[in-house]
Amino acid sequence: MAGKYLYWGNGTWSATAHGNSLKGHQAGINCVRFARDGATVTWELPTMSIRGILFGERVLKYQGSMIFRDEAHDLVCDVSIDADAEGLLHSLLHLRRRRREAGPTHDAVRGSLRRGERILDSLSGSWLSHLQWERGVGGGPGGGPHSIWDAHKSPQARVQARSEGVLPSDARFRQDLVELRKGNLSSAQIAKMDLEQGQRSDHHLRSKGGAQD
Repeated sequence: MAGKYLYWGNGTWSATAHGNSLKGHQAGINCVRFARDGATVTWELPTMSIRGILFGERVLKYQGSMIFRDEAHDLVCDVSIDADAEGLLHSLLHLRRRRREAGPTHDAVRGSLRRGERILDSLSGSWLSHLQWERGVGGGPGGGPHSIWDAHKSPQARVQARSEGVLPSDARFRQDLVELRKGNLSSAQIAKMDLEQGQRSDHHLRSKGGAQD
């Protein structure tokens, strides 16, 4: 096997709409095999929810659970995403406690690494910012918390975008993306809403004219 690892998988999308929101899930197994020892880790993706489909600010969140399996080393990692999300009743009951504390991590990730019934380590963090092992299993001498990913510090692999022969319809020329790259978040949001309104109007006219999806 060339390289450090080999990745493959399959997926089938399913989705349900509820008013102004959409919930989707990509069912299917993802696999990565490491060249170092031939171990293969498998997992499935969590549920994705999107609010603001028809109007308002669009918000995307991952929710649910993921199970990572490494059969070669008899390891299983159970991961819950957005574990700090609370219902109305739960929020009211714990409002006083949350005021005393720093509060939950947004889009929190919680997990446990185990071999059989034995828990080896605990995972915590947020899929937006950082992940760490609490006991530092495999993190070197001394133990203690061990960071495995930090959005601000971890190295990034950048893709060199093609700049020649690009069509005018290329997504990079969308006005909302142009404003976003400039750091104009308000202008980007307005441009995105204008684009979506144009798409809805176009769909309405096509449907009125007898076009089928």
